Amino acid sequence: MILNNRAFGPNKCKPLRAHVRRCRTFFVQVTVNTETDVKAEPEDAIFVSLQDRFSSPVYFWDLNLKRAFLLLGVLSKWNPQMGAIYQDQLIMMTGLDMGLEYKSEYPNALRALTIAINRKHSIKLRAQGNGPNRSYRFSTTSLREAVVRYMDLPRSEKIYLHLRKESDQARKRREW
Repeated sequence: MILNNRAFGPNKCKPLRAHVRRCRTFFVQVTVNTETDVKAEPEDAIFVSLQDRFSSPVYFWDLNLKRAFLLLGVLSKWNPQMGAIYQDQLIMMTGLDMGLEYKSEYPNALRALTIAINRKHSIKLRAQGNGPNRSYRFSTTSLREAVVRYMDLPRSEKIYLHLRKESDQARKRREW
């Protein structure tokens, strides 16, 4: 919106000469405060965080980002009413069993991955049990629903299937 100070009265302009007046033109920037209008839910912030984090093409992702995506995908697609998902299942499904030298490092890598997800996206995963009986799940159902909503997007579904296929192919090559 451009306002000329002539609109505020003829005496506001400073004369340069007797017949020419100099007026100032200024811009008024109008902003709307939407924070009071709409309150964002924490689940929406998580959804946006996931969209931002996984927005780049898959071939630019490092191994840790692929594993984090697979972990969130596996946990979101797992039906908690069917039973718990155990640590060794998660290690196999996310590809943590490849690339590490000792089998004892797998649970530590999974724990490190869950900590990284918590720090980057504020998605808290709850682990219960010890050893092979340790099971993982989302800490709240609202977190699970936010991740499920993100993973149900067509792009996320394609990426999830691609990464699972890539992991399976790498496992087959390794077994040769």
